[in-house]
Amino acid sequence: MRKLSPNINLDIKYQNYLTKWETEIRGIMPYSKRVKVAKDKWKSRRHLKTFDHICLKLDKMCSGNRRCCYCEDSVADEVEHIKPKNLYPDLTFTWNNYLYACGPCNGRKNDEYALFVGEVFTPLLPSDSPPSPGDDVFINPRQDDPMNFLDLDLGTKIDDGTLQYLPKYGLTQNSMDYQRANYTIETLQLNREVLVAGRKSAALDFRSRLYEYQQKKQNLTPQEIQQFQSDFQKHSYPSVWDHIKAQHQSLPEINQFFQRFPEIQTW
Repeated sequence: MRKLSPNINLDIKYQNYLTKWETEIRGIMPYSKRVKVAKDKWKSRRHLKTFDHICLKLDKMCSGNRRCCYCEDSVADEVEHIKPKNLYPDLTFTWNNYLYACGPCNGRKNDEYALFVGEVFTPLLPSDSPPSPGDDVFINPRQDDPMNFLDLDLGTKIDDGTLQYLPKYGLTQNSMDYQRANYTIETLQLNREVLVAGRKSAALDFRSRLYEYQQKKQNLTPQEIQQFQSDFQKHSYPSVWDHIKAQHQSLPEINQFFQRFPEIQTW
């Protein structure tokens, strides 16, 4: 999981539709009725051209061939409400509350959500009353940089790491940031066996591409170097590369490439 681009916005025509629907929902009382109406309107309107446009824009945030913005593995084919509409009906038609997710991740998250009320971890449950004010526990990649909360266990040579996500090294256990990391990992089950295997394959492929770059660079034209970089950046599991860059000084085999080719730091 990585932070998603904040610079992808809807065309004004479609944003105006969302704003109109959002305003309609916010005016409904009581809260329990607002939840029901929001869910009904979502079902009836998600097949309109507006949502074709939304999906096209969400697609641009995805890595590779429209990979899930949570796990980066499966095809993203569901518009996910980061803050669940069963808990936050006012955000049912809010652009910044959407990302593209796969069915397994969307199903696992479902209505799972929690807040820090003060500093107390408070799971939310559907209710006849709106949630109390508080700070989000779940890491929101539309707003948060997951790199600030998560580390990927790459070991010392990539192929000896577990390739599992862990709370970022140095976070104090039971601190709010540690709890945010742990809650997000557990909610999405980011260390599923299939995801760990996929990350390991990606990490080894990134390493192979660096060796390829080392062998070929002196014979590549500037245009070919640019194309190599572009292909590299379209690779699946881009967050694996983010963590390799962040940890390269602790990976002797990888660090040599960063010393010799400092440009790869920007890839």
